Amino acid sequence: MNAGRIIGQRPEDPDRIRKAKRLLLPGKIAWIVTAVALIGLPLAGMHFLADTHKWVMLGLIGSSALLSIAGSIAKASMLSKSRKLRQHILAQMDK
Repeated sequence: MNAGRIIGQRPEDPDRIRKAKRLLLPGKIAWIVTAVALIGLPLAGMHFLADTHKWVMLGLIGSSALLSIAGSIAKASMLSKSRKLRQHILAQMDK
C-alpha cells in the first residue's frame, strides 16, 4: 500500500476542533473588549485618545494582540503534532 495514494476523507475529531476554537477564544474576546472600550470610553466621558484613554487603549490592544498570538501559536502547535502523528501512522501503513 502506498500512503501517498490513499483516497478518501480525512477523519475529523470534533474534540480537537472545539479545542482549537477554544485556544483562539481569549484573543477574540479581548479584541471585542478593545472595540467596545474604543467606542464606550469616550461615550462615558473619557476624552478620545487623551492621556488616560490612550494608555488604556494601548494596553488593551497590546494584550489583545498577545492573547491572539499565543492562541495562534498554541493552535499551530496542536495541529503540527496531529499532522506528525498522522504522517507517522501513514508511514507505518506504507511498510
